[in-house]
Amino acid sequence: MDKINKYSRLVNEKFDGGEGSSVDDGPLPTQSQYRRRQTYRYGSWLILLFTNAITFLGSNGWLSLKEPSTCSPTAIDENLGPVMSSIDRTWRLRTFNDFEFNVTRYTARAEDVGDDVEESWNDMGFTGPPSIIPLEEAHHWNLKKEHVTTDPQSDPTAPYAGVIVKLQVHHDLHCVNYLRQAMYFNRDYYVRTNHASWTAKEHEMHGKYPLVELHLAHCVDYLRQMILCQADLGVIPFVQRGDAQVLDFARPRQCRNYESVMEWYEKHKHRRAILPEDASLNGHPDFTYFSWTGHD
Repeated sequence: MDKINKYSRLVNEKFDGGEGSSVDDGPLPTQSQYRRRQTYRYGSWLILLFTNAITFLGSNGWLSLKEPSTCSPTAIDENLGPVMSSIDRTWRLRTFNDFEFNVTRYTARAEDVGDDVEESWNDMGFTGPPSIIPLEEAHHWNLKKEHVTTDPQSDPTAPYAGVIVKLQVHHDLHCVNYLRQAMYFNRDYYVRTNHASWTAKEHEMHGKYPLVELHLAHCVDYLRQMILCQADLGVIPFVQRGDAQVLDFARPRQCRNYESVMEWYEKHKHRRAILPEDASLNGHPDFTYFSWTGHD
């Protein structure tokens, strides 16, 4: 059998020869008809490619606005309760510090600047007293009945019945600051000045380890888990500087409005609930603010 007979004849539905018409049924198209059909075919492909490109670029542009690269604690709706409704949670652009051959107000040696570096950290509010989440809003933060509560009957200074809490951002800042204090060039200063986090009590043994080591270990592990939890997928490119290729840290990122968090906190902190270890820690007496870069 001839090999060509193994295949069916091609059917071209563009021709008007009726169902089942083959390419050689009826008259062949003229040259002008052929050109028109080719133009139509290529034009259709161009339109399709153009619309797909617009859809792709538009959707990616929309996603970049809706889901910016962040250092936020969650990538989904936070579902904050009404008590925090006044906090501005919109995104704003911040440029991060580059790898600098210098220090900031937050990284200067304690031996060089004394308590000024500590007060700069305290200005960010994390050593202040806790806040109170109203009982009726506790479900927004998955708070349970076993968590410590207060009310105006047991504490006349409490504005309402609620759960006593520390803001997550404040605990994270506390841990970063504690690790800074523990650096080899800072530790002796804080032990010598009897800082609240470095007293003799903090060096009491708990099993095989002094409390200060367990506290530092907690902070390292907690920050490790927070970083893994966020799994920030922002990227850091390389730049050429002289003969070296180095990471470009001085890049803009979408960040939350910490100033608004501080404004809310100042109105909602419960002074009677301050933790003993934080009671003696104060910021600068004449202002409370934080510097993004640490240079102003």
